[in-house]
Amino acid sequence: MKTIILPIPPTTNHMYGRTQTGKTYKTRALHDWEEEAGWEIKRQWKHSTICEPLYCGITVFYDRNRDIDNLKPIPDILEACGIIKNDMLIEHMNIKKFQDKKNPRVEIEVEEL
Repeated sequence: MKTIILPIPPTTNHMYGRTQTGKTYKTRALHDWEEEAGWEIKRQWKHSTICEPLYCGITVFYDRNRDIDNLKPIPDILEACGIIKNDMLIEHMNIKKFQDKKNPRVEIEVEEL
């Protein structure tokens, strides 16, 4: 099993915005998170791309009690940065949350099945 530690993505309410014409766009907060997470992945990931079905474990350490549903960008960034070939390869996902006021983060484990 391989582990990556990333910053926590923005909340669902801060990921996307809408134009007056109804088009959805990524917010600056999401773009900033993607950039920071991308650099962290490049720094930490020294393995080849996973092209087989896989397990993905996500453990979130929030600085305060928050919803657990703000994690949609994680599979997307794993794919965009070449950790996994396609996020559709994730066949099993486990999500846990804890509180860590001093060190909020997301720990992601990936393992081929």
